[in-house]
Amino acid sequence: DRVKALGFALCLIPVVDSLYVTGKYFTAEDAASLKKGNVVVNYLAENQGEQRVFTFQRDGVYNRWIAVDFPFHGIHGFWFWQAPRLSQDYKDYLSSGNNNLAALLQSTSVKYALAPVGVMNQLPADVFTPVMFYRFGMDAEKKLIVQSMARPSSAQDQVVLELRKTLPRFSLFFNWKKVVPEQMSAELFSKQHDPMVEVLVDADLSAPTGKGFVEPVSVEWKTSSVKVLVDARQDAVLLFTQRFQPQWKAYVDGKETPVFRSNVLAMGVHVPAGSEEIVFKCSAKKLGTGLQILGLMISLGSIAGLILLGRNAHSN
Repeated sequence: DRVKALGFALCLIPVVDSLYVTGKYFTAEDAASLKKGNVVVNYLAENQGEQRVFTFQRDGVYNRWIAVDFPFHGIHGFWFWQAPRLSQDYKDYLSSGNNNLAALLQSTSVKYALAPVGVMNQLPADVFTPVMFYRFGMDAEKKLIVQSMARPSSAQDQVVLELRKTLPRFSLFFNWKKVVPEQMSAELFSKQHDPMVEVLVDADLSAPTGKGFVEPVSVEWKTSSVKVLVDARQDAVLLFTQRFQPQWKAYVDGKETPVFRSNVLAMGVHVPAGSEEIVFKCSAKKLGTGLQILGLMISLGSIAGLILLGRNAHSN
């Protein structure tokens, strides 16, 4: 009986812990209200495409949007969680990026930025265009409402800013510059560098073949891979504004090719003249599936062990 009681207690611990964590950090959401969205969330979902959204604030309503509304409506974001735990590389990146916010957002494919209206006075007017003003309120049932307006009337009002120029998620660049990773942040955010004209790479490539970039012919997104069709009439670098990770592999016309760091955090591959298809594949999904299976096996093994202990105790 003692063994059974002990086994029951051990199984109960994670259940109680889960209920405590859920009750403390999560609240139930009205599915109908979440699906309906609001003027801001719906506008972003309809217009952002595969590009990203940046929020100057990440607390209060914006914290809920980032955690719940944006994922539900397929809105892609660019932000960093738990800043004190960031690696030194990321801290250096953000520190340098704060000196050139336009380049930070352009180089990460941010199309829209959400901010208090007062932020507009601190941003270059030739980079950002206000497309919507809004404010937060509460209805009679104490539920959040978001109201749009023609122009702001108080410092508490908010604004959706659209970047006039920003990189698409995939860009076929003809102009590149080799920079070692330790110096890439400073170079990317220097006033002399334009991320819309030149891509920074950590790779030994031939001389650039032109200026600027063109967009791919088409992009086909799948769960763990992306197929990109291009018209590469000359040597180029395909920039993918996805975080550089070793799990990603790239194939140019079916042949595996090295993936190198570009623009500090992004990925790039060399595309020889005449190439037509580039496929990026991520192997992280297989790793995640393996860990899930391992976790299930451990759980089943623990349960089986408790059952055997209970039987042995009963027979004794």
